[in-house]
Amino acid sequence: MKGHWDQLHPPAAGYTWKLRRSDSPIRTLFGRHADGHVAFMLEMERDYPDLLRRLPEIQGLTLDHQMFSESRSYGLLVALREANDEELFASLCDDLADCIEDLTDERQAVLSFLGRLERWQRFLARDGRRLLSTDSIRGLVAELEIVRYLVADRKRSATEVVKGWEGPLRAPQDFRLPNQMIEVKSWGGAEGAKVRISSEVQLQVVDRPIYLAAVHLVEDNESPRGQSLNDIVKATRSILPSEVINLFENRLDAARYIELPYYDAPRFRIDATDFFEVAEDFPALVPDRLPPATTDVQYTLDLAQLSAFRISEIPEPADE
Repeated sequence: MKGHWDQLHPPAAGYTWKLRRSDSPIRTLFGRHADGHVAFMLEMERDYPDLLRRLPEIQGLTLDHQMFSESRSYGLLVALREANDEELFASLCDDLADCIEDLTDERQAVLSFLGRLERWQRFLARDGRRLLSTDSIRGLVAELEIVRYLVADRKRSATEVVKGWEGPLRAPQDFRLPNQMIEVKSWGGAEGAKVRISSEVQLQVVDRPIYLAAVHLVEDNESPRGQSLNDIVKATRSILPSEVINLFENRLDAARYIELPYYDAPRFRIDATDFFEVAEDFPALVPDRLPPATTDVQYTLDLAQLSAFRISEIPEPADE
């Protein structure tokens, strides 16, 4: 999409526009302003004041609702304020176009367009890096594999699993289910079969059993078995019932994920997932085993030395 803007030269005044696709019932256009900034527009035959009265405020973007008297049409414009963000803006516009690609009803297209803009509003409003680090990508891939395992393999309630998936909410454990908790770690690469525990409470058993799930991820950008984060999100979404999708999307938002071409690589192959029961003699550093005033503890577990605690599956939770 960025290439289309390169072919648009700034006009003497206002915007110049180019149709994205001529065969689509819902028209979207690329634009460039006289001052050089780029824009994207959803063209509408009708006005929708009830939907467009209050547009979201999005960091780095200008949103506007205009009427074009010469064509008797309306436009919902999304314009980029800073030229150095053009690559990210191209991904945003790809996403906006994709969300209405198969729609024929104009009002529904406006609703979908606005809904996707609100997701981007949350994404761009966050502090810090906008894109996930490689370690964060690996962690999210591992957590999604456990969502798949619990729902598809173990036939757990999808609602219960996604609701209990609290890793994106920065909970101490990644899955806080009614009668058990699961901490998920990915491993692979030069460090070998080792996982990093990030706090003294992460494996602390208090009111329900805790299980450690160690997902072995191998970077595989060549074979068909390799899957990107985008691939894995789509595959996970496909196994969830419709009533859970909004909650799933909220968890992805909290994890700072939004579908971007950036997440088409790297690609991973899941070689194995090992499960361990955090039993009483499990070598976890927990508060009651630490000297007084010791806190913010981080440590590494060697999976090869945990064979005594390995289990074949996460057991069915005990009834309350």
